[in-house]
Order: sequence, then C-alpha cells, then structure tokens
Amino acid sequence: MWLDKESVKKIIPHRYPILLLDEAEILKPGKLIRGAFHIPADMEIFQGHFPAYPVFPGAYTLESIGQAAGVLILSEDRFRGKLPIYYGSERARLIKPVRPGDTLASRVTLVEENPHKNTVTFSGEGFVNGETAAVSTFIIALR
Repeated sequence: MWLDKESVKKIIPHRYPILLLDEAEILKPGKLIRGAFHIPADMEIFQGHFPAYPVFPGAYTLESIGQAAGVLILSEDRFRGKLPIYYGSERARLIKPVRPGDTLASRVTLVEENPHKNTVTFSGEGFVNGETAAVSTFIIALR
C-alpha cells in the first residue's frame, strides 16, 4: 500500500517542522515498509549545520527512518491512534553524509513486539542513491 504525505499525516502525529517522511509504501503489513524523505535544499537547519558544507543532521536521519517505523506499526488496527514515543536505539551508525537535495530512502523491518512494556523493536536502514547512509535498531513505546 502506497502512502503520500497527506496519508502519512493521517497515521503519525508528526507535523512541520519535524515531519521527515514524504511518502511510504507498506510492503508487508505490520512487518516491512519503505519510506522516502526528499530533503529540501532550503531547510532552515542547513543555515547552521553547516553553512560551508551543509549536512542533514544524523539525528534527523535516524528520526526519518523511525517515522517510517511509526507508520508501519500505527497503520495496524490494534495500534491505530497510539502515540509513538522514541524509546531508544541500539547499534546506530551514520555511514554516509546526507546532503541538501538528497532523497533519504528508508527500509524498516519489525523485529519484535513486547506487549508487557508496550514497545516495538525495528531494524532500520537509510539509503541515498542506493548507498547505505545509516543503520539502527529502534525501540518505540506506544502510549
């Protein structure tokens, strides 16, 4: 199921300026999703990070991948309407700089659900032009 930005906004609560997902495609419901964020060259963050060599902040890169995870899990009926709260990352690696004008593609896979803690763990990767830019395991709490 393909989702444009307006459809994404119906699933996750994020809004400008922190909505970092333009589109998504759920490949296997509840299990696997692809996402994309087309990074505008005129984003305000680039005025300070860094003016001479603008780089999309690593935390934003991981957030974009995490938002795809949020769409994946919140599109499931049993989690619809929950608030996805970032609970932690493990083994996060920023491998390649993400620059203004790039498209950050993400691929996120469900690893496990922990109903006792109301958390969900995902494995996520970010790519630019087919090259790995970031990888991480994400834990999201659902409230």
